[in-house]
Amino acid sequence: MAASQVQEGGLAASQVGANISALLEAYLTDEPLESLFHGCVKQVLVSERSPRPELLPTLQFLFSAAAQETMPAHVEQYVKFVAIQNNHQRVVRLLELLATLVASGIIKARLVCETILRCVDPSKEATWQEALKVVRRIVGGVDYKGCRDLIRCILDHFERQPRAIPEHKLPALLKGKDLLAYILDRNAALLPAYFAHDEIKRHFPPDKNRSVHWILQEEIDKLESSMRTTADLVSGIVHPYLRPVLGVSNISLSAWKLDPVKHCCALKGLLPYRDSLLKPQEDLLLHVMAQPNCRDAVHSVLGMNRQQLQPSAMVEDALVRLGMVAMEITEGASEEDERVFEVWSHFASQLVFSYFLQLVSITAVLNKLQGKLSHCSHRKGRGWLMWALLHFVTSTVQQKQQGSVQTQGSVQKELVPILNLFALLYADKEPLPVPDTSRPLCVQESSMASVWAVYASKAEADGVELPRPTPHVLSEQLKWIYQQEDNPPRASAIPGDYSVPLLLNIYSNNPEISSQLLNILLQALVGSPPDSTPLPLPLPALNTLAMHAKIRLMEKVKLHLVKVAESAKQPQGMETPPISHALLETYSRLLVWLGTRNFQTQLIPVVFKSQAWGLLHVLLEVICYRVHLQLQFSYRFQLLQQLHTVAGVSIIPNQLFITAESAALRLIQALNSPEFLNQLAKQFSVDPKPLLSTESEELNRVFVLVLAKTLHISNMDTVAWLEPFMKVVLTSAPHFWPDSTLAFFPPALRQLCSTPSLTDSKGILLKKVEDEVKKFRGKTSEGEVVQMFAEAESAAVCLCVMWRLLMDGSSVHLAFIKVAQRSQPKKLAAYMRKMVDYIIFTLPPDPTSQLNITILRLRDLVWKYKLFPVERLVLYMVLHGYEGRDAQNCLLLLQCLLVSSQELRQQTSSLVKEVPADYWSQPEWNQKHAAYLSQFPESFQPEVPGIGSPSKPPAMPMYFGNLSLRFLPVLDLVLQRLLEVPDMAAQSLETLLELYGPLYKFHDHPIALLFSTLHYYEWTLAEHPGWKKKLVATIAGANQAVHPLTWYFTAEFCEYLSSPKGESWKPQRSYYLTLVDRLVKGLQPLNSSVPTCDWRFSEFSGPLLCSLHCCLLELLALPLPGRVVAQELVEALYSKADSCQEEHLLLSWVNALGLVFSSLPESFRSALTEEILQILGNPQLIASSLPSLPGSSRPGCLLSLMHAYWHHTNVGTLASLPHWLQTVVRPMLKHEEGLLYVCHLVGPLLQRLHTEKPRVLIDIVKQVYLLLQSVDKQLEGHMQHSDIICDFLYHIKYMHIGDLAREDIDKVVSTLHMPLHVRLRFLVPTSTDLPSNPAPSQQPHRPLPAQPSSEPMQT
Repeated sequence: MAASQVQEGGLAASQVGANISALLEAYLTDEPLESLFHGCVKQVLVSERSPRPELLPTLQFLFSAAAQETMPAHVEQYVKFVAIQNNHQRVVRLLELLATLVASGIIKARLVCETILRCVDPSKEATWQEALKVVRRIVGGVDYKGCRDLIRCILDHFERQPRAIPEHKLPALLKGKDLLAYILDRNAALLPAYFAHDEIKRHFPPDKNRSVHWILQEEIDKLESSMRTTADLVSGIVHPYLRPVLGVSNISLSAWKLDPVKHCCALKGLLPYRDSLLKPQEDLLLHVMAQPNCRDAVHSVLGMNRQQLQPSAMVEDALVRLGMVAMEITEGASEEDERVFEVWSHFASQLVFSYFLQLVSITAVLNKLQGKLSHCSHRKGRGWLMWALLHFVTSTVQQKQQGSVQTQGSVQKELVPILNLFALLYADKEPLPVPDTSRPLCVQESSMASVWAVYASKAEADGVELPRPTPHVLSEQLKWIYQQEDNPPRASAIPGDYSVPLLLNIYSNNPEISSQLLNILLQALVGSPPDSTPLPLPLPALNTLAMHAKIRLMEKVKLHLVKVAESAKQPQGMETPPISHALLETYSRLLVWLGTRNFQTQLIPVVFKSQAWGLLHVLLEVICYRVHLQLQFSYRFQLLQQLHTVAGVSIIPNQLFITAESAALRLIQALNSPEFLNQLAKQFSVDPKPLLSTESEELNRVFVLVLAKTLHISNMDTVAWLEPFMKVVLTSAPHFWPDSTLAFFPPALRQLCSTPSLTDSKGILLKKVEDEVKKFRGKTSEGEVVQMFAEAESAAVCLCVMWRLLMDGSSVHLAFIKVAQRSQPKKLAAYMRKMVDYIIFTLPPDPTSQLNITILRLRDLVWKYKLFPVERLVLYMVLHGYEGRDAQNCLLLLQCLLVSSQELRQQTSSLVKEVPADYWSQPEWNQKHAAYLSQFPESFQPEVPGIGSPSKPPAMPMYFGNLSLRFLPVLDLVLQRLLEVPDMAAQSLETLLELYGPLYKFHDHPIALLFSTLHYYEWTLAEHPGWKKKLVATIAGANQAVHPLTWYFTAEFCEYLSSPKGESWKPQRSYYLTLVDRLVKGLQPLNSSVPTCDWRFSEFSGPLLCSLHCCLLELLALPLPGRVVAQELVEALYSKADSCQEEHLLLSWVNALGLVFSSLPESFRSALTEEILQILGNPQLIASSLPSLPGSSRPGCLLSLMHAYWHHTNVGTLASLPHWLQTVVRPMLKHEEGLLYVCHLVGPLLQRLHTEKPRVLIDIVKQVYLLLQSVDKQLEGHMQHSDIICDFLYHIKYMHIGDLAREDIDKVVSTLHMPLHVRLRFLVPTSTDLPSNPAPSQQPHRPLPAQPSSEPMQT
């Protein structure tokens, strides 16, 4: 039937499906001879011929008239008709006809290809081969998502094929392989290779038992091999070898987050990543868990939901490894080695907290530990292991339900694995000897017996039986324990007898026995009339206590202090509380180890409510001089609010006010840490005002100074909450900053603080004082003067009037002393501020002639009339904002005051000489400190010499503090203020360090202070290397009795510090190699070769933080520009790469240097960017390293170092990358190798930026496209590595940005030369490329989610 006949007959399009077979039969007839001899004819390929002319127009009309929704059914019917044909010529003609319909655009190529692959039976080899020929011809018309579906069809087809292929079927299957090869051909560019690889990986997931057919293996392997460079490019091969230092490495730890299911590195997409990235990161978790205060870090790294916790086998394995390391260390250590207690106490705390946080199954941990120990001979640490288990047993046994059926099962479930360990470790034939209770190790030696006694007591109380009889090995020790239970030692025997701690570990859950034992300890601490000087519990005794026993003891002391507070409810509430120094010292140590939550939420509120000011003063001293440095940041903010509340009370005595503000000052100065910004952001979301003092301008200034330092050191100039927070600060506590101070502020903070916010001016104050002086001279009696200053306006300048009269030659009028005595502490502090301003404002331009008399008068007010403490006067002078001549006069006056103050110098030198700094190891520290206080008694109430103060309240007891220690944090501010004014520092910095430097023996964080000071004032100190040397030698060397300089620094650097003044030193390459090697060893948490100490009383929580800060400080203190030092460090890495044969050791160096550069100032980091630019300017050097980047070559080493540096640094550092790429890299980048190197640089950053800084991610991607455009223009499209770059760009689109930069990408892609344009045209597909149901990446794009989908390419 011809087309005209169809039209004349009126055949509707809807009838095509019913008549298509008949239509084809009518127009296609077999060749006569072929039909006759069908079974005997051998099929051969024939030359192409056109179908009969009358058939093509008819089919074109029919398919054109068919509705689109019925088109698949029509095409399927057509193909099925072809598939059942046995005549080879007919098959060829029909398929040619179908290809012609596709070419004319009537039928979609994708529909035909999919239908052929689905409907043609591969067992008919000839038909299958011809069908694949047609698919191969028309597949170029299939959109890229249709090509993905064709890949899936081909894979499904081959998956159904047997592995053993008959020879006659092989050609047909090879045609399928050729089709797949053509679709995957990058030059054909039918779809992105990244897209194709993703589809293949999804088809054969590793967790399913599905494998690629061997016929296709070669093509798929070729594709996967081509994607490996892209996988390395976006992951960075150093990632699994990087190790964080908690407290320094990016605080959020988002860059270290692992896959929550597989615990491997969290990677996006299905690229062929290296095995080191895909395996569980057990070493990383062990490294984190081996550091103190790691609970939050473990949750962050494992990506765990705190609300839905479940045991993790990986955490269990890490605990077992910690235990095995502890056994190894104990095996080779002596009894006196501090490291043994350190590792076992850490293991015990990790075991207990992991159990309570539901991270581990204790049975699994013990069974795994038994399996490890059964294959080694370590037995020396068995007592320590059982002591660690005793922590767990005593901490958990109280939570078991009493008298329930569940109890017996829980006891057996926990005890049986312990008994199995016991049987393995205690193979003794004779009973263990009774421990010698005069030795601390008696507790560890009897730990297994203690564990048994705990479970036996529990079983007896619950009426159940233990799973096994009492072991014969424990019989003697258990007999002794039961005897001691009835006859505990007396309190007088405590210092040298460890039986009470041993028994308390066992019976801490027994109310009756534990109460008796706790009373014995309390009596030993409180003392009795015969024992006037009780001693604190020695550290060995406290160390032997299990965690639950420590908690019970701390609770007992707290209850005793509450009773003291309640008994102190007197009219004044200031009587000396009956508290011994031994009790407070012991309590402070327990607070350091166990935390201060109950101390802050229960004890301090009760004492404050009772107005027991004497006891409150003692507790503030505990905060100020014992525990503030060990507090968690959330507790520090809470405590700071409490201190502000105490200082704001009007009725408190002056001594308590001074101690509260001194404690707040120390607390604020110790906030200088990256964690400070995180906690401040959280607090700002609630209410920032409680962190600010409503009374003390100085504390608010110090708070802003610490904020400025932290922003500078963390390289986080801009944070979202900074501007609104500073508005709150300047509104609630207005103050003014001099330009010399603002010059060091980060730019954003400097801009916010530049506007003066003073309400009083110099002229107003001077006029007010003159008016009040005239009024004063009109008064004739003391009473009239007192009444005059009773008015608020006059009282505000009363001390200014007194100063004016003093400078006129008068003596101190008694009325001023009475006014000061009657004033509330916070008002007296306000009067002092006014007086300091007045003194500075009235100094002449050349104050030399007036300086001596001014200092003499100030010394009289401080030491003779006790009007205010010297440290408060110095604090007010150093922190008030003066400009120009006033600022110079203030610093000059301050310098002369400190130099000439014989009283202060005498007190500080006597303290340094007589009182040790390591109070925790000195049983008689209190006696020495009390002797010092009796030699230099303090008065906190103004008085007249010879008359005193009639209303002077009794002095509160001082247990830990004194004037010199209160002066120490003020001295920090003085030295830092001098560095802001180099002219004044040149005159007095070294003099003050000579006079008061030894006082830094008592500084609680000298290394951190030096690091922050040298970092913050780096550009000033760079011009004065002698100042750096003097600062470090004086402050770090002040406490050499505890830690000599060689404990902190390398031997060469210590020689430099001790060299004569002015002697230069330029370290050789060997120095940097030694320094970095020392750091690498110090960054291994369980390295027994690193110097150790009792970290509970150190400024650092562990050896890693200490090692890193000491190395950073040493680098900052070198007498060389930062850029030169950084270049030497990079060269040292190159030297190490040339000589190092072990990859893990080289990567340990990379990790260490990454940490170093992430914590150093910009002048050091600039050397890295300069080195990158040198590499980018040498394409031959990069080309010689390809494709093995990163590696041991110079470009490879630098690449690894940059990845480590960016991985460790705070995300604020990364915000400047787009600008650097735009302004520095793009103008000089002219070659393909440099572009590929830049892609290697930024690739591993993408995932972190996606989570933390999506805006920066998009800006970097835009710059990468512009770099590609620039290089493509230079090379005119002739690029060798275009496939790698294209895969990288597709990965960015599908895994990170979607269509967020669509317009910018389209502008670039449209200008590229043909090879790149063809490959990248799918990044911004046109309407013809889009399928009927677009993928998410083609839909309107929402803002970047926190966790983007890993399947953005599915339709």
